[in-house]
Amino acid sequence: MQRTLNDLWYSWLVTQLSSGIVNGTSDPVAGSGSSGGGGSSIAYENTVSNAGVVTAPGANAAIVTLAKANLPEGKYQIQVQAGYGASAEAAADNNINVRAGATVVGRIVAFGANTIRSFMFYYDLDGDTDLTVNAISAGSAGSVYVAYISATRIGDVTT
Repeated sequence: MQRTLNDLWYSWLVTQLSSGIVNGTSDPVAGSGSSGGGGSSIAYENTVSNAGVVTAPGANAAIVTLAKANLPEGKYQIQVQAGYGASAEAAADNNINVRAGATVVGRIVAFGANTIRSFMFYYDLDGDTDLTVNAISAGSAGSVYVAYISATRIGDVTT
């Protein structure tokens, strides 16, 4: 069976998370974020990133989190990659969103098992808001959700 790029990326991400390595380094900056169901987080000069894997998440459960303590006020370029493992049910399509605090700021749409979707957007953060990638409704028993998020501070909030 030929593997797709999405299958390979998914396998790579799961391997990296299980070994505590993300972004090719095993030396994450302490306190640079937290994860939903497990993962590692990395902080660079203006970028904070994190990845997580959750099995059978509950409704509104975080798959991965960037803690507000690491997101000072500013304008951010936010990149998200998220998807489902092979055991995720077809009904899970459209079941992942991105939130700044309680506000939904993005949604991953229409894809099936072993597929990763990516998107990027810009968002102004107030310095007191976590960024999370969440399951919208509960995943079925054995379903696996994966997510990676990075936020790069690109400037000050303009009014």
